[in-house]
Amino acid sequence: TGYQYRFIDGSDLIFAEFLAGRLDTASVPASQVTAYAQDPRVKVSPGATTWRLQLNGFGTEANRDAYIAQYPEIGLSETYIPEPILMYTEFKQALYYGFDRETAAVDVVKTYLPAATHFASTYFLDGESGISVRGTVAGQATLDTYAGESFGYFPDAAKALFQAAVVKGIADGYYSAGTAEAPTEIELVLTYASSGNTGAQAMVAELKQQYETVLTDPVNHVNIIITVNDVAFPDNYYNYMMIANTDLGIGGISGSLLDAPSFLDVYNDDNKGGFTLNWGIDTHTPNIEVTYENLDGDTITEIWAYNALTAAINGNVYVLDGVEQSAWEDSAELINASSDGSVIAEYVLGEPLLDISDADDQIDSLEAYIVVAASGKNSLYVLAVKDGKYEMFTEAGLYLNAHDAILNDSGQDSVTATLMTDADVAANAYLTGLGNGFTTIAEYAADTGAPVEYTELWATDFGWLDAYVVLHIGDYYIAWAWL
Repeated sequence: TGYQYRFIDGSDLIFAEFLAGRLDTASVPASQVTAYAQDPRVKVSPGATTWRLQLNGFGTEANRDAYIAQYPEIGLSETYIPEPILMYTEFKQALYYGFDRETAAVDVVKTYLPAATHFASTYFLDGESGISVRGTVAGQATLDTYAGESFGYFPDAAKALFQAAVVKGIADGYYSAGTAEAPTEIELVLTYASSGNTGAQAMVAELKQQYETVLTDPVNHVNIIITVNDVAFPDNYYNYMMIANTDLGIGGISGSLLDAPSFLDVYNDDNKGGFTLNWGIDTHTPNIEVTYENLDGDTITEIWAYNALTAAINGNVYVLDGVEQSAWEDSAELINASSDGSVIAEYVLGEPLLDISDADDQIDSLEAYIVVAASGKNSLYVLAVKDGKYEMFTEAGLYLNAHDAILNDSGQDSVTATLMTDADVAANAYLTGLGNGFTTIAEYAADTGAPVEYTELWATDFGWLDAYVVLHIGDYYIAWAWL
């Protein structure tokens, strides 16, 4: 007569329910791994989620407040005081190199796999290529360079980097050196949600112990102390990491295994994807060397920002000097125009540029240009002007013959087309069969709203007979109406 629900807290109790036959599946808890490692019911596979240490790297209240002023819509905490040590690159590197992931995952938790990068081999660059993120030379080189055979654990390097960060913090006036009897302690709050998972609890306890052991400065007598804050899920995201309301956090984001680049924006400092968890990291300044082949076949090497690079990986983007652009001081910075495109733009967009700009209070005016790329591709670019800045309003392909214009509009694989005169129109069996009584090109122009001075009529054969009204403006053709 109804449903009964049982809420079970803790991985051991959940596994006990599975053994009792009351659950279809359950994860093997750390306490039972040895006993069930060879059990035929056990299935092992790498997960889509890599758990990561998230950082509040603002460092100072001034840095935090400047970011909030620039992005007030994000809703970051205005009261949480950032810890200065976290803004130093050396300390971030010390956190990476100072954690023995293999010991924590395999020896302590037993049910996790160690990972030193966001993307495991289960992620693909895209579904069609069949190439794993780690299946390329560059993808594997990242592991070789930063992880080695120890999953990124290099304690001597971590200790040296921590000491370098401490020296900077003291020089900048944020910390004072301690003594052997009374060392300076830097407290860091680590927020996560265990949700009763004993494996997660063991992992965090091991992470705390390792960091407090490795990250010490015996010269300046400065140590770190990590205070663990285990909160209810999903508060660890929405009330802490996503609003910079903690020093450190543990979170994981699963994306499409067949399209790894699609969620790289979780690292963007502008919170483009709405799920940024690391703060105070500059991803908008160009500092990444990018080499690519342009349309002319030339190899180009430039310095790009992370934000521009990830946007380009995922789709079309306008980049100037390595920075993603939305507005330019001059139209020449945005496009290399070859001629004015105002006339043809009116018919591509369906109405005059002035009418469109007058109806849109977000723009002052529109300008249209015809652009011929080095590859020979012809395009119409319409630019919006607002407060003296240029932005791309829309773009459209242009065609140098009626056949290509009709093919693009119809979507048919093959088409033959023949230009008709008024006499051809009057004698065309398909057109006379329409029963409208039209016998001239001018009549079809008026009927379809086409400017008669640019109108041509083409008889088409897709395997069946048809006809198209095509506009011929200058060197270009626009498929206007399918009759």
